[in-house]
Amino acid sequence: MFDVGQEVTVINEKGVGYTGYVVARATGENGQKAYKIAVDGGGLQQLGQWHKACDVFVLDSPTPAHDEDIPMKSFMRH
Repeated sequence: MFDVGQEVTVINEKGVGYTGYVVARATGENGQKAYKIAVDGGGLQQLGQWHKACDVFVLDSPTPAHDEDIPMKSFMRH
């Protein structure tokens, strides 16, 4: 479950994605969850759109870079 104010990424069934903030959440009688996601900026988009829970994600933070590079030769077999 996502919290109100949490930053999330939406990828809908059409493959369109954007990042925004949860401004409301709802649970239907059947237990299905939905989230209203708004983006920063003006206009109607700022009011937010409802999305099914399966369309809303939190991206993992990038993994830290390795301190040393491994030479490509070590991966290749002779």
